[in-house]
Amino acid sequence: MIQKKVKRKVIHIEEELKKFVDQIEKEGPFKGLDHHEVFTMALVLGFNSSKKKKIKKRLPGGFFREDTFTSSERAIISSIAIADSNNLAIISEENSDEKYNLAEDYSTAGFSILKDKLALSGTFQKKLELELRKKLKEIKKIKF
Repeated sequence: MIQKKVKRKVIHIEEELKKFVDQIEKEGPFKGLDHHEVFTMALVLGFNSSKKKKIKKRLPGGFFREDTFTSSERAIISSIAIADSNNLAIISEENSDEKYNLAEDYSTAGFSILKDKLALSGTFQKKLELELRKKLKEIKKIKF
C-alpha cells in the first residue's frame, strides 16, 4: 500500500522573531501587511542575500497557514526552491515539506537581516523602506 504524504498546513518562523515580526507589521515599512506578505519579503531578502538560516526553535502552533499564500507568493516560493535546488521535482506535492523548509530557512535569514538593519538609524530605515517597497512593486508586476 502506498501512503500519500500529508500536505503541510502551517508555515513556521523562529520563536524569538515573532515579537519583531508583530512590531514591523504595526509600524514601519511593513505596516498593514499580513504575515504571508511579510514572510515572502523576508524570504526574497534572504534569497537575494544568498543567506539561509535554520530555525532553532519553532513558534508553537506555527506562524500562519500555508493556504493563505497568494498564487504570486506560491510562484516566488517555487521559483526560489527550483533556483536553490536545481531540481524541478522540488515543487511537486510530495516534496512540499522540503520546499517550505527551504522557504523558512531563507525567510529566517531575511528576518535576521531586517532586524539588524532596522536597529540602525532612522534615515537608514527610510532608505530600507523605499528599497523594499520598490522590490514589492517589482514582484507584483510579475505575471504568473
